[in-house]
Amino acid sequence: MRVGIFAGVLVTTVGMMLLSTNLFILAQQAPIPVESIKVNVAPKIDGDGSDEVWQKAKEVKIQTKDGPEAKLKSVYTDKEIFFLITWPDQTESINMDMWVFKDGAWSIKQEPRYGGSQSWDADQDRLAFQWNIKDSVTGFNEKGCVALCHVEEREDRMHTNGPGQYTDIWQWKAAHSNPLGKVDNGHLDNTVVSKKDQPDEEKRLYAAHKWDGTGDEPFVRNIENNVPKWMPKGGPNKEPFLMKGNEVPLDPSVVKPGDTLPGWVIGPLPKGRDVINAKGVYREGTWTLEIGRALVTENKDFDIQFEDLKKPYYFGMGIWENDRLFAHMRADGPYMLTFK
Repeated sequence: MRVGIFAGVLVTTVGMMLLSTNLFILAQQAPIPVESIKVNVAPKIDGDGSDEVWQKAKEVKIQTKDGPEAKLKSVYTDKEIFFLITWPDQTESINMDMWVFKDGAWSIKQEPRYGGSQSWDADQDRLAFQWNIKDSVTGFNEKGCVALCHVEEREDRMHTNGPGQYTDIWQWKAAHSNPLGKVDNGHLDNTVVSKKDQPDEEKRLYAAHKWDGTGDEPFVRNIENNVPKWMPKGGPNKEPFLMKGNEVPLDPSVVKPGDTLPGWVIGPLPKGRDVINAKGVYREGTWTLEIGRALVTENKDFDIQFEDLKKPYYFGMGIWENDRLFAHMRADGPYMLTFK
């Protein structure tokens, strides 16, 4: 199964892209240091960012390519590590594929996208980390995500550079994982599939993207025959999210002009995909996102393990002003996390 974050499996798959073909490729540079500071009390993961422990952390300014300046902090306890990320965003995008009933018919809600462009189908904002597992990926510690960049000569496929090379990918999605209080957890391997073996372009291009764990797909598009398939119990209620277990078949008799329905049904993340807690809050043109995860997890193969607090850990980061734009703002990197 492909992984990512957009419409249906296709949307979720394309969403996994951490670099796009038209981005400027950075020359090799020294890793940018990020220090995680030891604290006795864990911050509350509520998207507020005002906990006293964050005052002890060193702020790192992250200038993204073709995008805003983000700010990053990290703290840790004996058992967990936490990140606080803030960045400006012109619009709060959480209504992914929302339905609107107007003039006797259903259509997809239209919203403006990045840069004040014309309106498009309602979308979601996103942020992702990518970690070099066991320093296995050739060139990642020196170049960051650029070492895995989509390039034309390999058909824009993104994958690691050989067997045994893996990255751990954390994906926070404003319309999918955020309502669950989670970051979605996956990994990248070196899978390459030929056109002959896989005629479907999307499946071929993103064959290396995998979700961790097993279980039912947690994000299901609310669509059947080009109209909503489900509505919340009790009928349309203007809420942007429809949680699994609260969906019932659409009853056209209760629908009124101007009613909206969520574009997706959101279920719990399967075991293995659910190990990262998070909460993002949008206020006054800025996202504030808090993330927390155990230093060490059960998945030794595909989760980054912060076991040795004396060694550095390398990562890259990307921010999307609307998921489907492909114009995500890759941060200059790589970044080097150390524990103090």
